[in-house]
Amino acid sequence: MTDPYGPVAPGPAPSPPAPAAATGPDHSDFPARLAAWLIDSVILGAGMMLVLTVMIPLPWLFPSGRSGLEGVTEASQVALSITLSWLYSACQESGPYQATPGKRAVGLIVTADDGGRVTFTQATVRFFTKSLLSSILYAGYLMALATPRNQALHDLIARTYVTRR
Repeated sequence: MTDPYGPVAPGPAPSPPAPAAATGPDHSDFPARLAAWLIDSVILGAGMMLVLTVMIPLPWLFPSGRSGLEGVTEASQVALSITLSWLYSACQESGPYQATPGKRAVGLIVTADDGGRVTFTQATVRFFTKSLLSSILYAGYLMALATPRNQALHDLIARTYVTRR
């Protein structure tokens, strides 16, 4: 049987799909950054305990030099602690993983403002500004709650941000 009205005209062509929304990187949230910090603190703390356990008895190994070795040992412990913490953060954040083990565990990476890998210099600036500014009531960290890309003050200064992998 044929249609007495002729062939049926095709309907309007379907509209093309809407372009995907241009979304930037998924910026980290404060709880994830806090969890990463706690994990890294445990790792660094355990490592420092091992190193300092070796250094603590040094003044008693040299009884004749006790009259000043304690101060040298304490100063060297502080210097060693700062150096190891700095290298732990800066080498890993500027390395191929772009994250410390704590950040990797929660799926975060540190990137430069342009989205590329952070340089060792940027990671160093980030570490030392974070260390210095954390002594002021952690106010720099709280900025991550209010900035558009969840950047803390040390991220803004180092021109970096933390994002999900």
